[in-house]
Amino acid sequence: MSRLLGLKTFWAPYHGAVTRVEGDEPFLENLAREDLFWFDKHVGLSWAPHARAKEMADGLVLFSKSLDSLPVESHEIENWTLDGNLIRTTPQSVVYPTNAEASCEITFPTTGQYVIGVVGRGTPCRGVYPVVRVAIDGETLGTIPLGSSQWHTRSTFGRIEQGHHRLSIAFVNDQNAVKPREDRNLEVDKVLIAFDAKPAEQVSFLTEPASTALVRREEGTVVVDQLRWDEVEPRNQRKADRYARALLGALGGDFGDLRPGTTIQCETMTPEAGLKHFHARKQAMSLACNGAVHAPIHVASAGRYRLRLVAGGTPAAGVFPEVEVRVDEEPVGRVQLVSEKWKTYPLSLDLKEGPHELALAFVNDANIDGEDRNLLLDEMRIEKP
Repeated sequence: MSRLLGLKTFWAPYHGAVTRVEGDEPFLENLAREDLFWFDKHVGLSWAPHARAKEMADGLVLFSKSLDSLPVESHEIENWTLDGNLIRTTPQSVVYPTNAEASCEITFPTTGQYVIGVVGRGTPCRGVYPVVRVAIDGETLGTIPLGSSQWHTRSTFGRIEQGHHRLSIAFVNDQNAVKPREDRNLEVDKVLIAFDAKPAEQVSFLTEPASTALVRREEGTVVVDQLRWDEVEPRNQRKADRYARALLGALGGDFGDLRPGTTIQCETMTPEAGLKHFHARKQAMSLACNGAVHAPIHVASAGRYRLRLVAGGTPAAGVFPEVEVRVDEEPVGRVQLVSEKWKTYPLSLDLKEGPHELALAFVNDANIDGEDRNLLLDEMRIEKP
């Protein structure tokens, strides 16, 4: 991989959010920011902030540039400005017992690509080492996961304008555990800065941290992607699917044979009168009791159709939710869910020409030994087979 990219690569057990980068790379126009804005399980009050997903990857092959062949300027960090609780200096380093930041005004003589290296070490918690955020004037340049309790150098890179800028090195993933007793801490010895006079112009990065790389060659374009878009938890499955489709479509994937049809987002459907314990979320409809949600449809011509329902749910006594599909209040078929994750469930049905009322009904709600069977409805698509 290093030979393909012309860059240094390393594996790191990174547990944190991955974000679409900004820039003028044309390929980025195919990726929506929202499709990489994944949410973690909500904790606390309903109006509390929703945390970003930390399991976008179990471990990432991160791309970086080597400092080996570049003229390096070394900066001791002991005299930098410290901001945060408990952060302190030693004769040779700065110790971060908690999330904190050290910063300093640095003069960058030329506009262009710079490589910023951090010489550091850290103690892990739950198998994860410290993560360092490198920022210029408060804007993130890159994220660096450390990988050892011994001194080692990890780097990030990016474009910096000529002039005076405040460079900051922040510890951003402090954590401790009681059993086993572990405390994640960071220690930084020095910061290395190098100007890259010959950047790899054929390589672009689509995410921060740099986990997805775009490589252009005469023979074509290669995307190296490290995200878990095929194995994500249900709450982010639709975003992950869109992300994967965007990558494949931008690479020339032919989706022209998709059948024409109509897609209805279930969060836009209308609950039946008197239905309790339902919630129209931003991306799904949740039902915590038996009942139906409705949507009007108009069938252009009578015939056989295929309904594809994207749904998920929680089981009780090993049984997942069951959905009854109704047309004009008449049952036309049932779908038995088999997973908590979003899955597509097909159902064939005959429809007459004209307007109809289509309903999706949760029919087997139960609460057994503390297990609560609930239904999540994402979308349904009606198409000709």
